[in-house]
Amino acid sequence: AGVAGALGAKLAHPNRPVISASGDMGIMCNIGELETAVRENIPVVHIVFNDEGLGNERAFQNEHFGGRFFAVDYKNPNFGDLAKVFGGYGERVTKPGDLEGAIQRALASGKPALIDVMIDQNTLAPVVPHVRSGRLRMLGVGSATRNPQVPEVPAIAETLPGFESVQWW
Repeated sequence: AGVAGALGAKLAHPNRPVISASGDMGIMCNIGELETAVRENIPVVHIVFNDEGLGNERAFQNEHFGGRFFAVDYKNPNFGDLAKVFGGYGERVTKPGDLEGAIQRALASGKPALIDVMIDQNTLAPVVPHVRSGRLRMLGVGSATRNPQVPEVPAIAETLPGFESVQWW
C-alpha cells in the first residue's frame, strides 16, 4: 500500500518530493508499481529496508518459539539494480551514513527511484501486542530497542528542500 500510496501522493502534489519507506517484502509484493512509475514518469523515491526476509515474522517466531525459524529467510535481488532495469534510478546502501546522500541523488535524478538499504536480519524489532476482535492476540513485549543500523528517515527527509511536513502511517 505504501508504494502505490506514494505514487498517488506524488500525482496529487507533483511539485513536492515524495519518499516512501517499506520493507523488502513490501516492495516485492508491489514491484510492478515501479514499472508504472517509470512508464508514467512519476518520480517517487522508495526506500527499502532489506533484511532478506520477513523481519516481523522472524521477531515473532523468535519471541514465541524460542528462535526456531520457519519460512522467514529468502534471497532478494539487488533492488537498486532492479530499479535500473525498469528504467528508474537505483542504488544500494550498506552503511547508515550513506542514506542521506543516496536520497539526495535519487531526488536529483528526476526519475522514479529505489534505494536498497541493507540491514542486519538479526536485529529484531520488538514484538508488540496486537488487538484482534477485542482480544489480546500476542503477549509479552520484546525488549529490543530501535535498530541503530536503520537511519531515522523522518529526520533526514525533513532536512530536504521542498518538504513542508512528513506524514507517516
